[in-house]
Order: sequence, then structure tokens, then C-alpha cells
Amino acid sequence: MNPIKQITLYLAFAGSAVSMAIAVPTHARAQEHAVTRQTYPFYTDRLDVEVLATSAGRLQIIRGGLGRVEVAAYAANGVAAFGLSDEPHVLRLTALGAAGADYVIVVPDNTSVSVRLPGQRGFQPSARYGSKTYRWNASVEAAAPDVVVPQHTLDGRFFVVTTRVDAPARVRLLDVEHIRSVEVRLEGTEFRIASSRLLRHAAGSASTIDIDPAGDAVDVVIQVPSYTEAFDLRMGTQSIVLIKNGKLSELCRPVVRQEVGGYTRLTYRPARGVSCSAEYP
Repeated sequence: MNPIKQITLYLAFAGSAVSMAIAVPTHARAQEHAVTRQTYPFYTDRLDVEVLATSAGRLQIIRGGLGRVEVAAYAANGVAAFGLSDEPHVLRLTALGAAGADYVIVVPDNTSVSVRLPGQRGFQPSARYGSKTYRWNASVEAAAPDVVVPQHTLDGRFFVVTTRVDAPARVRLLDVEHIRSVEVRLEGTEFRIASSRLLRHAAGSASTIDIDPAGDAVDVVIQVPSYTEAFDLRMGTQSIVLIKNGKLSELCRPVVRQEVGGYTRLTYRPARGVSCSAEYP
């Protein structure tokens, strides 16, 4: 068997450092046996796995080891690749020119894992114990990854700091004395966080995003896709806006509620303080 040269590439992906391992065969026949392997130091309790491959494939997630994530990938007649972003912790899998691809991921026992397969709109929790195997069919194109797009604007005046396909389960507003206003819009087909001045990337994962202004007063706009079934906006630990079964409700006062083009918009001014009550619908 001819040896396989393994090349490690360090890329900048959406503002985060990504280490990507690609197995490059030294001989065309070696592609039949090309297996890509990589071990990443890992000390957090959550990992999102996003499959971007257009070819059919399988993914197996198993538990074992501490302080590291191990990945192995095989692509029949093609090249398998994967990369782990630093923040949020998303492991992306893909394959080029492959008839099929197989991936095995070993994660620590205490790590919560969510998986998004090609064609799916959101991440789905994986089993917390034992192993779990996923399968998918070939698709025309891979699902668009969740990425940061800081150069875009909303309404021509708000800088978009985060955009993704689906809304997270919750967004938390931190350091609210510096948040002059926050507007929630239930509209469109993308989730976006935008602000009146450039912010650091809103930190978080597939389930939770924290917004910390860390400086001067700022206005924040949160656009939640109109098809969203569940969403929770919190000011610290207090929920101020809920979407449940697709219905948008404000839980605190004062609030300005507007209907714009058939869609609902809610505006709070956290720096001025809000009053919350279980009596508010």
C-alpha cells in the first residue's frame, strides 16, 4: 500500500481560527484507502457538528477520552475534510469528489453534542451516552453553514454581527445598562443580530447566544425567522420575550409593539429598566 501524506491547513473561517486536516493521496489508487485523522484539544462541554458534504455518507459519534475530540474520515474516490472552529465550537465535515463518505467522531463523556445533517434546518441533540449513527443521502448542494457576516448591514444603519439559518433557543442580554434599546422582529427567513455600532461576535452556540455590549451605549436588533416555533430572549436570567408554538409574547413593560408589513416588532429600552410580571401574557 502506498503511503498517504497528511497535510494540516490552518485557515481563517468567519473570524475564527480553523484547523482543517485533509488527506492527500500520493497516488490515485491510494484514494481507495485514504483515511483522514485528527485530534483536537477540547475542554468545553458543548460541540456542534455540521455536515456540509453533498455526497451520501455516514457519521458515528462515540464517547470516550478526556480533553480531546478525535475525528477520522474516509471518502471513496475523493477527499474527506473537516475543521473545528474555536468560537463557537463547531466541527464541520465535508467531502470533495467522493461517491460516499464516512466519519467517526470520539467526544468526551460529558460533552453535549448536536448534529446538523445536509438538508436539515437546525441542529438536533445527539445521544448523551453510548454511540449514535447518522446517515444521509446525496444532495445537490450542502446546507449553508452558520457563519458571522460582520460586513452586512440591516436597514442600512445596523451592523450585522451574527447571521444563521435558524434562531437559537435563547439569547441573553448582558450588561444591560449599556443597551439603549433592543428590538425583536419576527420576520424574514434568517436569524440575525445587528447593532448600531460594531460589537465583538456575539458568543454562544447553537442553543444560546450572549450579547455583551462591553462599552458605550448601543441599540440592538434581533431578527427571528417568521417560521420560528420557540425562542427566549432574556435580560440576565429574566425572560422578556418568548416565542412559543410560533406565537410572540412580551413578558415585561414598558414595551412598544408594532405591526410592520404584517410582521410584529417589539422594542424595549433595558437601560431605563423594565418591569416583569407573570400576569403579562
